[in-house]
Amino acid sequence: MSNDSTEQRKLAAIMFTDMVGYSALSQRNEKLAQELLEEHRALLLPLFPKFNGVEIKTIGDAFLVEFHSALEAAQCGIEIQCALAHRNHDVSQERRVELKIGIHIGDVVHRGGSVGYLPPSDSHSQIGNFGLFSSIQTRTKSSTHSRRFSTTTSH
Repeated sequence: MSNDSTEQRKLAAIMFTDMVGYSALSQRNEKLAQELLEEHRALLLPLFPKFNGVEIKTIGDAFLVEFHSALEAAQCGIEIQCALAHRNHDVSQERRVELKIGIHIGDVVHRGGSVGYLPPSDSHSQIGNFGLFSSIQTRTKSSTHSRRFSTTTSH
């Protein structure tokens, strides 16, 4: 049984990011993997607050970020992929940083210092893009900027 005074439940958009190939790279070249991980973090961390995103958790090469709205999460995802495309333009294949990004909207439970959520399947996001679940696509459809990018829907 939960204690209502310490639990806060709210509707939020959740962004999941994952560096493509990081585990394999860290086994082949740990030093390069660490360098790229630090570049990845330095690039992404300033972008989250720009769209009212709050980092909930970082696990290795993955971020879990909460946003007030699906539109803010989608705009942040677009900004991240644009920044990575710019960064990757003139680097060798081995030094590229590529991400999968998934965005989900649903109930988030804040309990003490913990955050609970129901994570969606990440099978819908593709490298260099991000997955929008059907409810997110509907909420962000009217944004001109978000229509520039293709989306993957899940029902």
